[in-house]
Amino acid sequence: MKSSEYKTKNKQMILDYLKDNANISVTVKDICEFFEKMGNKINITTIYRYLDKLSTEGTVMKYASGDGKSFCFKYMDENKACHEHFHLQCSSCGKIIHLDCTYMDDIIKHISDFHDFDLRCDKSVLYGKCHECKNKVK
Repeated sequence: MKSSEYKTKNKQMILDYLKDNANISVTVKDICEFFEKMGNKINITTIYRYLDKLSTEGTVMKYASGDGKSFCFKYMDENKACHEHFHLQCSSCGKIIHLDCTYMDDIIKHISDFHDFDLRCDKSVLYGKCHECKNKVK
């Protein structure tokens, strides 16, 4: 196998992993652990570089994790205009919820009109607990 074929195969596997996990955000550590468990170790530098490329292209959303110490990545569903709305992320299970409602448009307009600040929704994530995690029996 040629080196370029190997790289293309790894990139495709990373992209497939992101698509398969589009309902949650993932970290580089999550990706590495998944492929190690599958018996296919991918160089961490390859993962970082490819995620940066996908982020620049708009294929994935890159944003700071809840603790602000690392980055999370989420595959951008082609059927949803993720750059036009906010996202909610469950701090327990990692699930991403698309906050695509008109009420948020009022907030964006208010911030623009009264605070002279333009929000970038593509990197806007609000953290909390989803319905399922909130109602789990402890």
